[in-house]
Amino acid sequence: MDAAILVLSIMLTVCLLLGLLFLVLGKFLMHKFNNLKKSCSKYTTAKVIDIVSESYGYSPGFERPMIMNFPILEFMFNDKMVTKKYMYTSSKKEQYEIGKEYKIYYNPDDENMFYIDGDKTPTKVGKIFMGVSSILLVLFIVFLVSLIIYVSK
Repeated sequence: MDAAILVLSIMLTVCLLLGLLFLVLGKFLMHKFNNLKKSCSKYTTAKVIDIVSESYGYSPGFERPMIMNFPILEFMFNDKMVTKKYMYTSSKKEQYEIGKEYKIYYNPDDENMFYIDGDKTPTKVGKIFMGVSSILLVLFIVFLVSLIIYVSK
């Protein structure tokens, strides 16, 4: 087999598989957050009482670990005060302020299902995955056309 055909075939396979993986992950994240929004029918205010920074190992190309900052929220849930870590966050520590109150929507049947009103982080992440998927699938088409042209010569 010609080396060029082998390389193009490998690139085709990689772009297709990664493109489909990112597409599925992006759709899953957006679907999950949309379901959360549908199930959270009540709202209240929650106060940020702390921000917890968690390290997630070393990222490729970086000398230090990736740090994610999770606000700890305190709010009334079914006549009791609860304290919960907000799972949708970013690496920007200044995204939320300690002592500040935010409007949250929550599921009246599950104190662990809530989101901060106006937070775009979950949908941004889903859109990033979908964008990466689009780029990979376009590359797949480019490599496919290149392979067809190369083989037809």
